Formats: sequence, structure tokens, C-alpha cells
Amino acid sequence: MYNSDRLQKIETEWESIEQSYLTDPYITPQNRAEEYQKVMESHKRGEPYNPQFVYLSPPEFPIHRIRRFMGSLDTTSSPIEDLYFEKARNELLILQCLLSHAPADITAMTCLIHGMPDAKLLKESKHILATIPTDDADEPQTVSAETAASKMQKVLDAAGIEGWHAVVKEKMNAELSVKRLEKQVQIRKGIMLPERDLRRLIVHEIGVHVIRIVNGSRQPIKVFQAMPGYMTTEEGIAVYSEYRADLLKNETLRKYAARVIAANLSLSQPFSQVFATIVKDVEPITAFEIAARAKRGFTDTAQPGSHVKDLVYFKGFLLIKDHLEKHPDDYPVLFTGKFALHHLPLVKSLLAEKRISMPSLLPDDLMQMPAN
Repeated sequence: MYNSDRLQKIETEWESIEQSYLTDPYITPQNRAEEYQKVMESHKRGEPYNPQFVYLSPPEFPIHRIRRFMGSLDTTSSPIEDLYFEKARNELLILQCLLSHAPADITAMTCLIHGMPDAKLLKESKHILATIPTDDADEPQTVSAETAASKMQKVLDAAGIEGWHAVVKEKMNAELSVKRLEKQVQIRKGIMLPERDLRRLIVHEIGVHVIRIVNGSRQPIKVFQAMPGYMTTEEGIAVYSEYRADLLKNETLRKYAARVIAANLSLSQPFSQVFATIVKDVEPITAFEIAARAKRGFTDTAQPGSHVKDLVYFKGFLLIKDHLEKHPDDYPVLFTGKFALHHLPLVKSLLAEKRISMPSLLPDDLMQMPAN
């Protein structure tokens, strides 16, 4: 079932493929700041505006090499090879989107990988926005991107997570992002955060995303660093960890719910309509962030279609919260590596066979955020 020499060859080849290119530079709009200003000015005038995003031209991606890798796999011989096949297939779809920037490609790819916003999820999201109030008072935004990076680096060092760095980056779609291959926690230059938000993001980004990667990298089966289809579970655990640490603010939960609404609306509506709908429930700057992410990879955001990934935060939270209320003992198992909830039977069988081990790090192992 598991030929160690063959598995090592597969792991080495896939690792080499992954390290031969980057994708983020080609999905981040180069003119994001300028288009943000146009949206805000149009909003003040009460006029619709659909950003026209410009991206860097991508290099020659190793598409043929990925196809050869897929052809070399025997998906009937081992569930691990099946996982690698799915990883490679998803990567081909992502690269096609970066090459085409076509709304149809982006919509099909993200719906396949992350699922569609269903009626139950939409109902729950609308319920949150209708019933959960905004937080009573705005907290002072006293933490710069540079300070956040410095404090996150101290947490990484205190936890003994070697080789990882917290860095400030200029052009990013998200305020913060964890990059597995670069071993970086990236913070967007220019952001300002409340102190409590920094603590929440440490729990979310380092306590879940980094720790699951690090634990996965310490397993003898390297696919545990990032199994295919892990994202809904990944973000679900991260939001649940915010909730568990009493750091999940009303405003954050409302934002996650609004992302579901935006992902669904974007399937058939232009950016301007998505923005006009969700700006009724969140601040204009947040509405721009959410709508822009729902049109991630688009050049002309007037076109219908959706990058639906952002539904995973609220969807995953509900999924993980429900699962752990029924199976609390599964909490540490979920940190064995980066995998989806539906992979849990495979993970438990590998643990029972002692082919992998329980996680060496858990969020509770993180030291308190350094004060200075």
C-alpha cells in the first residue's frame, strides 16, 4: 500500500515542481490602490464603478511537467498517490486562471475546489448580518504593519518555529497571509490594527496556519504539509480558534458572513452591485476588500463570475464548531497537518498504524504575545 521508495520519489518531484514558481504576484492587482480610490470617490457621488484591475504577466509555468507528474501516478494503488493527483489537478486549474484571467475559468476552478454557497449557508450568513450587532466602539488602531511583524516574529521564535519570518509586503490582496513555501507570515504595508486584532491574528495565522504546516512538515508523509481541498477546514479551525480564545469580535463574524453573500452575488452580478449590497452592512473600506476578493483575478470586474474562496471562513467555522462539539477529542488530531475534515478517517488510520505521529505543536503551546 505504501512503497516508501516510490513515495519519496513522488514527494521529491512534487516539492521540486512547487518550488519552481510563484502564483501570488500574478493574482495581486498592480493598481489596487488606484482602483480603491476610484471606488470610494464613486461611492461618495452615489455612482457605480467597476474596477479594472491590471496584473503582472505570468511566466512560463511548468504545466507540461505537472501533467507528466499526474501521468506517473497510480491512484488505485495508494490513497496518498490519489491525494497527489488531486493536488496536481487543482494546481493546473489555478495556473490556467492566472494565464487567462477569465471569469468562467476562475468561477469553475474555485467552485470545484471550495464548493458553491448553498441555501443553508446563505441563510446563516444573512441571519448573522441581521441579528449580530456591530461592536460597541471602535478600538484605536495603534499597531502598524511593522510592529505587527516584529511581534509576530517574537511569537514564532518563542514557539521554537525555526526558519519562519514575519515580513511586511507592499502588494497583497489580504491584510495578512501565510506562505508555506516561503515560510513567511506576510503583513500588508500600510495597515493599522487594534491591539486586540493583533492577538486575534496571532491565534489565527500562527496558532493555526503556521502550526498545521510545521506539524505537517515533521511527518514522514510530506503531503501532510498541504493536502488538497484543505481550505474550508483550515479556515474553519482558524475562526474556531478565534472563538475559542474569546477573540472573535462581532465585526469579524459579520465580515465572514458578508464574504459569503459577496461570493454568491458575484456569480451573477458586477463588482458595483456586490459592493452596493454589502456596504449596507459593513464599512466602505471593508466592503471594497470583500468585493475585490470576490472578483480576485478578474481584469474587468463588471463581468459576472466569482472567486468563491472567501465563503470558506464562515462555512468552515460552522463545520468545525459542529464537529468539535460532537467530537472534542478530535481537536489535537486536526493539528497533525494541513488536511480537510473528510480526510480524518485516513489520518486516524495512519496514526493507528504509526505511520504518522500526533502533533508536536498545538495553539495552546504558543507563549503569550510578547508585550514589547
